[in-house]
Amino acid sequence: MSRPRLVALCGYPKAGKTTLAEFLVERYGAVLIDDGAVLRDAARALYGLSQSDVYSQEGKAKTTEVCGKTFTHRQLCGDLGNLLEGFYGEQFVPEQTLRRLRSGRHVTTATGTFFVFPSVRKTQGITYHDHGGVVVGVRRPGTAAENDFDRYDASLVDLWLDNDGTMGTLIGRAIDLFEGQLGFTPCPSRELVA
Repeated sequence: MSRPRLVALCGYPKAGKTTLAEFLVERYGAVLIDDGAVLRDAARALYGLSQSDVYSQEGKAKTTEVCGKTFTHRQLCGDLGNLLEGFYGEQFVPEQTLRRLRSGRHVTTATGTFFVFPSVRKTQGITYHDHGGVVVGVRRPGTAAENDFDRYDASLVDLWLDNDGTMGTLIGRAIDLFEGQLGFTPCPSRELVA
């Protein structure tokens, strides 16, 4: 498999996707693209939420009342995503993310050598495959989908990364996968990150 320009990560909540994405930025100079930004931005506008309410784990766990019912901020984003995908199709979020990327509205720096998308769900791997990307699944014992919005199609995963040990184990496996199987090389100033 040749080195891809797009790396899409999927896995259940708390599987280690964000940790892996941050490692890819640090070691290989990837540009991290928030593939959920379109939903987070919409939730902030619709429900009057703060940036912290939709980006941090603590904020997503908070609740807000909407029309007499209480929802977590995570659920509000997920329900909004399900609604939009129900109307436009499951590829809506990745298509909008790639559209924003092409327009330059989604990237604060253009120095990265490839792009990483840390929260691919449902059948969204199709869009990344269609654009020459690779889908990496992160598995961790004890994690599961919290709702339908967290599910992903495992048949679209090209490579698996098991996160069943310490942070060092995860990083070691990531190095084996990205350098051994995908041909990535560390940025010269970042080779010692492990």
